Amino acid sequence: MPDGLNASSRERTRQALAGLAFLFYLLLLAEGPLRKWIVPGASNLLVFLRDPLMVVMLLVYIRLGPSRSMRRALALFGFVLLLFLACITCQLATSAVPALAVLAGARNYFLFVPLCCILRDVFTPRDYARWIRLNLLLALPIGILVLVQYRSGPAAWINAAPGGSNDGVFLLVEDVVRPYGVFSFTLGHSAFAAWMAGVLLAAVSARRALSISPVLLLWGACGVVLMGAFSGSRTYLLLAGAVVLTFVAATLGFGTPRAKKVACALVASLAVVSAGVAVADPALVGALNERQSAAVASEGSTGERVGRLLTEFAGEMTEVPLFGYGLGAGTNVANFLSNGRTDHVLAEYELTRIVQELGPFFGLLAILLRWGLAAWLMAAALAALRRGNLQPVSFLGFVAPVFLVHDVTLQNSMIGIAWFSAGIFLSSLRVGPRLEPMAERWEATLGSLPAGGLACG
Repeated sequence: MPDGLNASSRERTRQALAGLAFLFYLLLLAEGPLRKWIVPGASNLLVFLRDPLMVVMLLVYIRLGPSRSMRRALALFGFVLLLFLACITCQLATSAVPALAVLAGARNYFLFVPLCCILRDVFTPRDYARWIRLNLLLALPIGILVLVQYRSGPAAWINAAPGGSNDGVFLLVEDVVRPYGVFSFTLGHSAFAAWMAGVLLAAVSARRALSISPVLLLWGACGVVLMGAFSGSRTYLLLAGAVVLTFVAATLGFGTPRAKKVACALVASLAVVSAGVAVADPALVGALNERQSAAVASEGSTGERVGRLLTEFAGEMTEVPLFGYGLGAGTNVANFLSNGRTDHVLAEYELTRIVQELGPFFGLLAILLRWGLAAWLMAAALAALRRGNLQPVSFLGFVAPVFLVHDVTLQNSMIGIAWFSAGIFLSSLRVGPRLEPMAERWEATLGSLPAGGLACG
């Protein structure tokens, strides 16, 4: 338990921790530019850019003291961590996976999980509003970058991959790149662009309370449209579609009359924007159709692929050793130590690889824990929606699919995006729809908290 911090010390510590959270987020966005353009020679080292900061944040958070509800969540996380440490011990005794690969795997699985608890506890309504406004401000420059990448050739400097090389840059169709945006790989940008669709929904549904001017909202909306429309990614289309459909279905089914009006306005706006993009750039639509046709020919329909994402792991349950091939056996680190390459060594799909790394029992446990988290997020968002809080349901269509099937334990950008987005979701549950009045109440409450932590439940 933390020792006695007085109210002013706790508030200074909380502000410092919130500032570190913003720094973490900015480093998440800066990793790609650093690895691709600014210091490509340090690309491999920069993968761990946020790790020291995460450790510092966790130590400060422990000093500040988690809230009651987050103490329960962290206690559960600690129990789960002990279970998986037992699994790792058995793996080191029974498999040939290098210890360095196990360390990389443990980092990917566990290091950033507390991030969501930190954001939930330390973000005030004012911090949450600042984060929304920051993303709207950054959206248009990122959207323009994505447009330029899409229009530039695969060998262009702006389309470099980490390390400064253009070798192996992903293509949508021949001579048309699948933009990486500010990230080190297309997967990060696809997820980020869909996440920003949720940010735009949150901004629209509480514009005045978030102190967002119409100019900033329009600026951000243009950026969100650009970064998504020119992502060249079916993953983006699926995730962004889930964001919009979840918001509309939830608000029409469970929302207040005001929420239903927002949902109807969203559908109308989306129809206009989609038609505008198709008319403005028919070649883009043609390229996406060509990519979809090629993907269906080689992988089956989109529905079949989603089904494999969700169920393929079951076929591995009887094929892998009891404790799997080793935590981290599917990481780039393990592959590099084995053969000097950094491509996939285990399954491409997240859930399947988890079972391969952890074995049937611990792999299934990890999957069920993630699915349980996704189910809790859904229930919490709907409960908030019934109370008139549209903020959580704005993000639900992104965070729920991410924890159901997406890459949360392998790709570096996705690890940060997943746990930070979960933290923003938890924060949105707290701050509610009445952000400005809550900011005043928050400041009044801080002064009355007992020395021992953020005692809000």
